[in-house]
Order: sequence, then structure tokens, then C-alpha cells
Amino acid sequence: MISRIVKKINKAINHQVIVLMYHRVSELETDPWQLAVSPNNFEEQLQVLKESFKVISINELNQQMRSGKIKSDGVCITFDDGYRDNYRHARPLLEKYDCPATFFISASYIAKNRQFWWDELENIILHSEELPADLSINIGHRPYTFKLGDIILTHEIRQKHRYWNYLDPFPSQRCELYFQLWELIQPLLQNQIEQSIGELKKWASYTKPAKEEDLPMNKKELKEMFSSPLFTMGTHTLNHQLLPAHSKQIQQYEIVECRNWLEDWSGKKIDLISYPYGNYDINSLAVIKEENFRTAFTCEESLTTKKTNSTTIGRFQVKNQNGSEFKKQIKHWLKFN
Repeated sequence: MISRIVKKINKAINHQVIVLMYHRVSELETDPWQLAVSPNNFEEQLQVLKESFKVISINELNQQMRSGKIKSDGVCITFDDGYRDNYRHARPLLEKYDCPATFFISASYIAKNRQFWWDELENIILHSEELPADLSINIGHRPYTFKLGDIILTHEIRQKHRYWNYLDPFPSQRCELYFQLWELIQPLLQNQIEQSIGELKKWASYTKPAKEEDLPMNKKELKEMFSSPLFTMGTHTLNHQLLPAHSKQIQQYEIVECRNWLEDWSGKKIDLISYPYGNYDINSLAVIKEENFRTAFTCEESLTTKKTNSTTIGRFQVKNQNGSEFKKQIKHWLKFN
């Protein structure tokens, strides 16, 4: 009797897919949001996936969900934003190990070949060699002031920044300033975001150009990426806006304009979306239903089963772990979700 129950439990547990979320495959000086996996670690992670799981495409996952028959040991790979290092480092490794992946693109950053705003903010605050002691600006329509003690970026402070992430206590005032500014800027409209970043650049006298790898893919790279049958493309909104912070009308514009740009540019139908920052509300859900999106992804850590709602599929953010650490992490996700 007990053995039959155990078999049933094991069978139920196996009928699930784990969707992984990546952003960058690169080695960064600082990484507050733990978005980057080194190329070496990424390759080891792919080796683990090929040895222990079946890497499936989002299309195959959709077919399994529609049929109500989720197969065991399935893993999907997704990337958010559209960084250039996805093309330079992730693409050749995914092709080497024959792993399908879906890339969710914020179209305006591709079209204008500009750096993502959170990376600009990080460069200004965490990487500037020297900053003024007093900051007083308007962010959106809100006045903001900060008294900075860490004016000079010493070697000691630089090292603290290298190992800091947002879950840890602030090791410097610069980290505290960065996080406060990030929270204030994130919900703004795109023109307000650009204005705020521009004001911060003037305050810091920051003129350093972005590193090539820190930019998004350009149109040529994006075209080459999606000429491969291994890769599919989805929307990540036009400007990577925090959707619940805005009206349904703005959300619809962000979602639809991104899709239209990607479809016009690629000639392919786009019906996949991941919510920026993983956040959505009833208006977001209404828009993707009205616009006939097939599947939508969050950042909620949950496994995909036949009962999962296709408009709120959970994903697990992958950290910069080597193969053995990654294998333990996946086992933990599978066991406790």
C-alpha cells in the first residue's frame, strides 16, 4: 500500500516542467541583481541540463499544456531583455549543446541601440571614480536629495561593490543611493526615466560610453540570432516598463507596439511575452487575452504542470553557479516547489 502511494507521488512530481530565466552570459564588474552567468558556468549548466533533463522549446511546452500531458524531466530556457552577450556568448553554447531557447526582447532598446537604464544608473553611481557630495534632483515629479559620503571610489569600496547584491546590507552609501534611485525610477514612464538618467549624468559629469557587451543586440545580431530554428522570440514590452504602475492604455501600447515592431522586423508571428520585472496586474492579463498572446511568463518561482495558467507561467532565475552547484539548485527547486 505504501509503495503504491510513493509511486503515485513520484509520478505526480515528475509530470512538471521547470522554466529557467537568464538575462546575461558575461563576467561583470558589479551585478546587483545577479543577472549574469559567466560563459564557463553557463556551459557547465548546459552540460547538466543535457545530461539530466530534456531541454524543450516553449512551443513544445505549449503543446504539452494544451494536451494536458506534461512530460517528465522537461526544462525550458528563457532569456529576458536582449543583451548583446546573448548573441556573443549564449548563442554559440546553446547551438553547441543543441538547446532551444526563447529570448524576450524590449524593442526600443534594440531599435535605438542604447544601454538599458538600470545599467546606466549602475555605471553612474557604482562605477564613477568621483561623485559630488550632494544630490538634489526631481525624479518624475518627486524631489529627491541624498548626502553622499563615498565621494571617491576607493579600491576597498570597489571590491565591496563587486560582491554586493540587492539582498545584502548596503556595504557603501553608493549602494544605498543606487538602490533608492532604482526604486524611484523603475515605475516611471520612459520619457521620465530618460530625463532622470540624464539629470544624474549631468550631476555626476558622467560621459563614459557604454561597453559594447553591455548594450543590447543590434538589428543585425538579432536577425542572425533568429535565423536559427533553435531560437524563438517573444516580447518584453517596448520600453521594459513596470506594467502595473501604468494604465491599461499604456500597458496595451507597450505590449502591442513591441510585438508589432518585432513582427514587422522579423516577418514572424509573435505571441509570447514575459512581464518586465515579472510584474503584472488585471490590466496586463486583459491586454494579453485581447491581443491573443499564447503564453506569458512571470518571475514567480513555480513549476509548470497541466494545471498551470498559461498567462502566468513561473520561472526560476539562474545565478552564477558552476555545474555541481547548479545541479543541486535544480534539485532543490524540484523538491520544494
